[in-house]
Amino acid sequence: MGSMGHWFQAGRDGKCAHCKKPFKAGDDVYAKNAGVYLGQDCGCGHVAENEPVIAGPRETALMEDLSRLPAEAVNTLIVQNMIGMARQLDEGDVAPREVTNYTKELRLNWLTLQDAYPPADEDDETGEARKKRERRAREAGGY
Repeated sequence: MGSMGHWFQAGRDGKCAHCKKPFKAGDDVYAKNAGVYLGQDCGCGHVAENEPVIAGPRETALMEDLSRLPAEAVNTLIVQNMIGMARQLDEGDVAPREVTNYTKELRLNWLTLQDAYPPADEDDETGEARKKRERRAREAGGY
C-alpha cells in the first residue's frame, strides 16, 4: 500500500520538498500531503508514491486510544481526519509553528469522540449532568 498522495501538474514554479530540485509550472509533481510537493524528474515523487505507509509513534498511540472506543467510531470522519493529522505529524510534514494547532485539534477531536461514544457505565443522571457541564466548560474555554 502506497502513501495517500496524488499527481498533478504544477500551476507555478517550485522546488521538491525532499531534494530541493526546482520544477517548472506544468511539470508533474506529487502532492504527498497538503503543502508537500515532490518532483517527478528528480524521482522523489515516484519514491514517495510507492513507499509503504508505516505508522509512527503518534499514529500508533492514536490507534491504541481508538481501540477503547466502539468499533463504529473508527469509521467516522473525525477519526479519519485524526489519523491523517497524526500521520502528517509523524512524517514531519507539519511546520513547527503548526504542531501546536494540530495537537490541539487532535485533543478536541478526541474529546468530541468521548462525548459521542461515552463509556457504558455512565448512564445515570448525575453522570450525564457532569458530562454536559464539562463539555460546556471545554467549549467556553476553547479547549
